[in-house]
Amino acid sequence: MFRREKITLSFVLTFILITISSLSCAEKDEPAPDGFVWQKMELTGGKILKPDDWFFSEAYKPHEGETKYFRWIVSKENAAENKGVYDTGVAVNLMFGFKQQTGMSSDQMVRRFVSQLESVGKVVYYKQPEKIPDERKVLCIETIEEKNDKKYHVLYSFNWWDDGDLLFYSSAGSLDEEWCKYEKIFNTITQAIDIINFDNMQRSRN
Repeated sequence: MFRREKITLSFVLTFILITISSLSCAEKDEPAPDGFVWQKMELTGGKILKPDDWFFSEAYKPHEGETKYFRWIVSKENAAENKGVYDTGVAVNLMFGFKQQTGMSSDQMVRRFVSQLESVGKVVYYKQPEKIPDERKVLCIETIEEKNDKKYHVLYSFNWWDDGDLLFYSSAGSLDEEWCKYEKIFNTITQAIDIINFDNMQRSRN
C-alpha cells in the first residue's frame, strides 16, 4: 500500500535542502547509492541521482520577455527522443521572470498550477501550504490523472516565496498500477538534488 505521508514528507525535506547558493545538499564526494549514478545538471552546475539504466534530459527556455524556465528529467524512458514525454520518472522545474510577464506573484502562480491540477485529475492527497524557517512555502498535491488514454499517479511538490518571482517544483510519477514499484526510486532521487552549485559552474567556465 502506498505510504502517502512518508513520501510527502520526503519531498518536503528534499526541497528544504535544495538551495540556490553554493551550499549543496549532496556532499561533493558522497558516493551514489547502489544502482544509481550522479548526473550533472549542465545548465546550472548542480547534480541529481539517476538510476543506472534510466535517462536524463534538460532544457532551458530563455526567450526575452517570457518566463525563464529550467527543466530536468530523470526517466525510465528516453524523454529526449520523445519530445519530453515519458511514463515513469521525476521532473524538476525552476521558473523565474514570470511576474513581469503575467503580473502574478509566486503565490498566485502556485495557486494557478494547483487549480489546473484539480481540474484535470483526481486529487488523492493535498497538504496545505506550510511556511518553513527561510520564509519559503511548501505545498504538496498528489493526483491521479489521465493522459493519452493512460492513468498516472503523480506527486507534485511546490516551493516558493509569497511575493517573489521564483518558484521550483517537482513531479514524480508513473502509471497508476506501477506506482508502488517505483516509489523507492522516486524517494532516492528526490532526497539528494542540488539544483545550483556555483563551485561547479565556476570550474566549467575556467
